[in-house]
Amino acid sequence: VQYIFGSSYYAMSEYEQAIKYFKLSSATSDFPLLAIDAHMKIGKISVTISDFEAARANYLQASKQIDALLKMNMNDTTLNSLAGQCYEKLGELMAYFNLYSEELRLFKQSIHYLKIAVADEAHPNYLQHVTLLGFSTKRLAEAYERQGGDVIGTYNEAIATYEKVLSVTPHSVDTLEKLGHACANLMYVSREQKQLTLFLQAFEKANEAFSTVIELAPKQGSSLNRLSSIHLEMAIHYMDSFDYSQAKMYLDKASYYYELTITRATNYAY
Repeated sequence: VQYIFGSSYYAMSEYEQAIKYFKLSSATSDFPLLAIDAHMKIGKISVTISDFEAARANYLQASKQIDALLKMNMNDTTLNSLAGQCYEKLGELMAYFNLYSEELRLFKQSIHYLKIAVADEAHPNYLQHVTLLGFSTKRLAEAYERQGGDVIGTYNEAIATYEKVLSVTPHSVDTLEKLGHACANLMYVSREQKQLTLFLQAFEKANEAFSTVIELAPKQGSSLNRLSSIHLEMAIHYMDSFDYSQAKMYLDKASYYYELTITRATNYAY
């Protein structure tokens, strides 16, 4: 009952009440997975309200409970998926505390557990698990950008993972947008490393992914905004190459998508 109250208040953005009932649920539930999910929900809410200490404490508690259950059944698909999600969130939080070596370790741990989960192709949530694996891999690539590592190889791995999901569900807005973000990030990295062919290929994939999102969800602010930014990146590339005709074409496109972001996605946070 407490979990249902917590979920209901969470859905209404009544975060104080939601945390209260999720805490009760995590302390009193006879169902371990429900208690774990309650801790993860508190962690998510705590990030939303910028209480990063509380977020870390709750994700850590969830991870301890998951690890205890995994000791009894190390190949359980659901538990490995939960572990992957929990360690990804902990990895993200480490950047707030400037614990960058921990950030890398936790993203790698997340990927380890999610790879076990995706080995179960018969699981009803298989595609969700593959998408989560792609997201954690993208997180690792972003961490490599800050700290050094195989950035391009890791982004390519994330992109291939998203493309695997899209080969089955080609109209998944969430996965298309994740693919677009990974390709856009790869654009910036490959341009910095002067890998022109990869830069142009990454643009084409990002442009296709975000354009498809806009066809399916015309007010999707993050995709509109990212379409503007990748076209601006192309304009800068051609200006640096003194090809001003091409630069203007991409600059006009960037401006067009920027205006669409403002007019269509009025609730988008820039």
